[in-house]
Amino acid sequence: MDILDAKSMIARQGITRGGEEHGQIMEGIIKMIQNKGNFPFVPIQVGSFDVGEIETDVQSKYLWNYKSINTYEAQTNAIKEELDNCIERSKAINSRLIFAAGNEKVGNAILQITNQKFNCIIIK
Repeated sequence: MDILDAKSMIARQGITRGGEEHGQIMEGIIKMIQNKGNFPFVPIQVGSFDVGEIETDVQSKYLWNYKSINTYEAQTNAIKEELDNCIERSKAINSRLIFAAGNEKVGNAILQITNQKFNCIIIK
């Protein structure tokens, strides 16, 4: 599998990629996905999710399983309206939503606001 440079993938988003901390979380998500042997991608549409993940399908000789897409939302704070928007976007494309926070304080706040219905990982 070719490893794509995380910084180049994030740069494709242009001004919609957020601040420095947001970019660092996105970079951590991309590297985590690559380390699992899955395929990361960064959509360029405004108002889309931050990073997508297509898993490998071990039943079909490690081809990509396009029926199962995980979407990651990098969060530097826990604002209910923003979290609700993320949830709506993931429902629209029928994906499994995972929040990624830069620290445990934000991660715990996300879990509280979403009633622990979504996974939240900490990217340092």
